[in-house]
Amino acid sequence: MEIGALDDTVQGRKKLALIGGNRKLTEPTWSIASQPNNWSPEDEERLNQAQQMLRDYGPTLVKYKWLSE
Repeated sequence: MEIGALDDTVQGRKKLALIGGNRKLTEPTWSIASQPNNWSPEDEERLNQAQQMLRDYGPTLVKYKWLSE
């Protein structure tokens, strides 16, 4: 199921921040706010980097069952 968290948009980064900060996840969770107006420049850069790494390495993580599709 695709929710757009890897879209190169503010909305995509917002969705990624919501996923990474979900309190139901096992540790570690992110401390990045889910709302873009609360992001520092460093937060936005971290989200950009996370998106790119997931685009690059996501298929390999899925292949080894470290990440679900």
